[in-house]
Amino acid sequence: MKLSHLPGTAEMFFLIMAAAAAAVIWSLVIAKRIGLLNTNSLSFALPGVGVLIAGSVFGYDFFHIASGPIPLTLDRLLLVALCGVFAALVLRRRIAIKMPDTTDWLVVAVLAALLLSALMTDWSFKGNRPISRWLFFYLMPATLYFLIRQTRLGDIDLKRVSIAFVCFGVYLALTAVAESRGWYSLVFPTYIRSEEMIEFLGRGRGPFINPISNGIYITFCLGAALILFWHARSSLKLAALATLPILAVGGLATLTRSVWLGLAIGVGLIAWLPAKRQQRGFILVAAAFVGIIGLFAVGDKLIQFKRDKHVTVNQMSESAQLRPIFVVVAYEMFLDHPFRGCGFGQYARARMNYVNHPNTGYEMRKAKDYLQHNVFLSFLTETGLIGFSLLMLLLLKAAQVSLMLFKNPNASSWARGYALLLICLLTSYCINGMFHDVSIIPMANMLLLFVLAIVANQQAAFAPAVAGTPVSAKTSVGDVSRPLVSFN
Repeated sequence: MKLSHLPGTAEMFFLIMAAAAAAVIWSLVIAKRIGLLNTNSLSFALPGVGVLIAGSVFGYDFFHIASGPIPLTLDRLLLVALCGVFAALVLRRRIAIKMPDTTDWLVVAVLAALLLSALMTDWSFKGNRPISRWLFFYLMPATLYFLIRQTRLGDIDLKRVSIAFVCFGVYLALTAVAESRGWYSLVFPTYIRSEEMIEFLGRGRGPFINPISNGIYITFCLGAALILFWHARSSLKLAALATLPILAVGGLATLTRSVWLGLAIGVGLIAWLPAKRQQRGFILVAAAFVGIIGLFAVGDKLIQFKRDKHVTVNQMSESAQLRPIFVVVAYEMFLDHPFRGCGFGQYARARMNYVNHPNTGYEMRKAKDYLQHNVFLSFLTETGLIGFSLLMLLLLKAAQVSLMLFKNPNASSWARGYALLLICLLTSYCINGMFHDVSIIPMANMLLLFVLAIVANQQAAFAPAVAGTPVSAKTSVGDVSRPLVSFN
């Protein structure tokens, strides 16, 4: 639904503010009605999953008000409502603001560096695209991150989040299979099957209209199903087990090699890290067996195969050959702007100075219509060593926090399971990021910062135990029962 008939920017801005205010007021009324404002331990984890699903399935392409500087979408409205509930809880002293730690400061530093980089260049480029990109791909995920960080999470919250993600993953996987097989009557929402959005058409794009983002989510959901299988009981365990082949097939249906690699290594780490020495031998044998079967099944498709409906095999091969050219362009841009880069969101303009230069060969000119296909090179070219270093520090800190929580014997089994999930997600994010700029694909940053917030929250909750002070399971995070799979 698009409401493009509204009179102008001023009216649109007023409408957005009025809608946001209404969302906050109604969310406060509902929260008070069901007793959320009377609790001392409100968790924003499950509502956070609601924001992720709303932004993924019912986001901009499903519904938006097109006019004005800030399009109104359901997920943005829901996030504003959560901020309103959070503010009310703080004012009622139901939530005490926590002091930021190193991870929090790194998130702030990345936000600040990208915003300054955009403001110091032409932030109005292509209809304010740099600022819009900062708002929707970085500020919104960071806002959800801080909401999760400031509230308390128990094992029951992590269990509910896992169930929600597994259900969401099954939907994504089935949708991906239907897309790849051409069963478009089974695809919902209908915009996914629109012929107007021809990029990646024929692959399992999901509601993101992007197979990479869909693959990252399916990978994470498969990991969540494993964690749920290890920790749940009876019928829930069987349900989690039943979803594993569905999610695996959904990942294959993305027809994207980086997704396959990220899924195999990311999920493999979930099984490898908690396993004992003798179990790891079995995992290696099983992985080798699956790898051999996979090579026989899709070996001829690893180099080149038809994936997109409107793209030939030769065109797909030519697209793969462009990646070394992107590296050369990035290297030349880095030499000219090593510290600050060309400016956040400015790559589309700055690349023309390199691909259209009189001394540039024909091969270089092939890259003139493409954005950077590597998240690390994208940060390096647009924000220089400053932004690139901050990104690497944040990713390394996320990995460190995950390992610290995973190795903490006093942490609950669910908390340690989510440490494994973040490691899986970081692996998928970075592997896909080597071949695509995952920072600009829909909802990828939102998922990464959401899971990082959960792990950082749990690490902070169990930090006294590391220092030698016992943690009370009843007052901090809930059940600390041992996992069904050994973590020793």
